Amino acid sequence: MEQRNNIIALMLCGVLSLGVILVYAAMPVFFMFHTCIDIVFLDIIVLFTYSNLLFSIEFYTYNLALIIIFLTLIILIFSVFYFNWERFYVGEYIVLILLSLFGMILLLFSNDFITMYLALELQSLSLYVLASIKRNKLLSLESGLKYFATGSFSSGLMVFGISLLYGLMGSTNYNDLIFIVSSFSLDYGLFWYYLALYLILSGLLFKVAAFPFHFWAPDVYEGAPTIVTFLFILVPKVAFVGLLIKLLLVLFVWGWGQFQTILLIISLGSLIVGTFGALYQVKIKRLLAYSAIVHIGYIFLALSFGYVESFIVALNYLLIYIILSLGTFSVLLSVRRKASNLLLKNIYELSIISRSNLLMAWIFVMGLFSLAGVPPLVGFYGKFFIFYNLTVWSNFGLFLLVLIISVVGSIYYIRMIQILFFSNIRMGTALVDIPWTLGVLVILFSYINIGGMYLVQLLKFY
Repeated sequence: MEQRNNIIALMLCGVLSLGVILVYAAMPVFFMFHTCIDIVFLDIIVLFTYSNLLFSIEFYTYNLALIIIFLTLIILIFSVFYFNWERFYVGEYIVLILLSLFGMILLLFSNDFITMYLALELQSLSLYVLASIKRNKLLSLESGLKYFATGSFSSGLMVFGISLLYGLMGSTNYNDLIFIVSSFSLDYGLFWYYLALYLILSGLLFKVAAFPFHFWAPDVYEGAPTIVTFLFILVPKVAFVGLLIKLLLVLFVWGWGQFQTILLIISLGSLIVGTFGALYQVKIKRLLAYSAIVHIGYIFLALSFGYVESFIVALNYLLIYIILSLGTFSVLLSVRRKASNLLLKNIYELSIISRSNLLMAWIFVMGLFSLAGVPPLVGFYGKFFIFYNLTVWSNFGLFLLVLIISVVGSIYYIRMIQILFFSNIRMGTALVDIPWTLGVLVILFSYINIGGMYLVQLLKFY
């Protein structure tokens, strides 16, 4: 009992500390801009508020860092309830969470490949341990081992790419590389330059679980504790998408045509693999892992357009995905089987929600419809502007292909809704934790209300 109280007190101290950091960090932004949406990704193209050899802070990376701090704060609050229900108390949990947070913020602000790699390893090592933090569960240990093995391989690819780039350019600093690439001919080493960037890109694809380096995600997400899976799906993706955009603006401009093709292949591969992989899943966390691969595919599709508005669309889609994931995971973390006090693991157990708490069931349905892109929910606007950019790009064949994939992808969401309300399988009753319900109700209004704000704000770019 004393150990439990000490660990919960430690978590609450972490929550309070992050809350204070978030308030003080956000104050300059709120004084600088007027509207909530304008502050998120205004002036995306290299507006340096601070820059030196090792770090640079742009407006969009600064605001992404605020989002990461806010999400970590939410996860720590959820963790207090989760560990109390699980009767599982690990003192190093809060330390690992904060170390990964520190690494992801440094990753966003890095201005050199050396600092980028060190920050990446700091957050990665913390996440490896978090995946296997339930040491008495074999599945959790297997999850951590798989994550460590694949993450180490991706780090090796990235280090190899950085070393090739340094051997070719003589520097790892982003500002120096911009000058070298723009001032000198690279004809003599064009192959090695592209190879270095492809290796660095491959390492980043591992981290965000994008095609063709997505294979680790379903196993790791399933084996990790549910609250840690919640962390994996939300926070690292914000950091790595922000880093990828910074690298696209700095290094991938040279030979953009080839990189645009590569990004398009990655996006289509992620959409196809994630969509058809999710159709056959019965485990909830594995299904959500494939769903996350699909949403990463949409983000890469937006990035492949290659102009300023497309980067803004990608970042806004990322923010929408975060809101939707908060809602769906809040429901899943709120509902437990009454007999065993365990979280729901199988999609056929979703019928418990509608029989135990109809309000919670409708909230979950709203989240699933929004993930599928049904108007007027916020998920519709994220996909709408991606499809709009495809029409501007005059690529109607790609438009039709992505539309078909999107329609097929809605099948597994409809399947979950059918099980939720119309399943005849009796799985018992559920115990619903009220603090989660209150949080989900707030997110429910976000599904409907934020969509209109995004529509107004994004229309000004076209």
